[in-house]
Amino acid sequence: MKKIIITFSFLLITSISISQTAQEYFETAKSRFNIESYYAAIEYFSKAIEIEPENEKFYFGRGFSKFNLKDYKEAISDFKKVIELNPNHGLAYYKRGESYYHLNSLKNALDDFDKAIENGQLNASSYAYRGKIKKILKYYSNALDDLNKSIDIAPEFSEAYYERGDTKLYLNDYYGAIKDFEFYLNEFPTNYKVYFLIGYAQIKLKNYKKSIVYLNKSIELNPTFSESYLNRGIAELHLKNFKSAINDFDLIIESNPEYDFAYYFRGKAKFKLRYKKDACNDWLKAIEYGYDDKNHFIKKKCKKYWMKK
Repeated sequence: MKKIIITFSFLLITSISISQTAQEYFETAKSRFNIESYYAAIEYFSKAIEIEPENEKFYFGRGFSKFNLKDYKEAISDFKKVIELNPNHGLAYYKRGESYYHLNSLKNALDDFDKAIENGQLNASSYAYRGKIKKILKYYSNALDDLNKSIDIAPEFSEAYYERGDTKLYLNDYYGAIKDFEFYLNEFPTNYKVYFLIGYAQIKLKNYKKSIVYLNKSIELNPTFSESYLNRGIAELHLKNFKSAINDFDLIIESNPEYDFAYYFRGKAKFKLRYKKDACNDWLKAIEYGYDDKNHFIKKKCKKYWMKK
């Protein structure tokens, strides 16, 4: 997600409400935070908390500093205290939700983004984050609703287009996914994974030549990403360019000799070239490394070789 830049202007409070010493520590903490000196900020927020232990703003500042240091567990502890002191603190729910997300505690994160939105964080990032989490949890239709809201609020928010495109893939809306990914590439033209995802969507649409164009670009940007070679090989297989397909599957197996799908599809290409024994050797390797021959296709095609195994 895009980094959200939040200054401490919203934390300004009058010196009447807290002691002058706590205010001084607080001001010093803010200045350290704003120059990204987060360890020092934590020190001064903590000093302020010692004097005013019920001040939510001090805990929020310290939690935010810990979050920026990727100390998510400790950040959650501070944001939890903020919420205890002020149950309607939408931004504390938002930041705690982000922290849970980074710890892969997705249901807790989802609950917090629900609370953040209920308590006024009606911004594009809130809906995009919640949509992303729903997508990961496989609530695809609900995820799409949130991502649509995010884009309605901020029509130029590229990250939301990426997440919406990825969600559309799961919903088999390949044209819609490609459109969203193309928008994303306008801002981030060197993202190899997006070219891969467009290539994958083109395969699903049986646009194999177009798929290869995007997969070539993905490989150009990241020559080590096996999925691009696998899908380019699959596209070549559909185009009956069997030797080109085999070359791609060979490249994968060289770097990852236990990749079951590479053996499976290389076997298919070899079978089309009438190299039945070699094809069966590959298919049996695929099963050995985890490929699920649930329809017994390989067992039927390679019966005599299977018996030897």
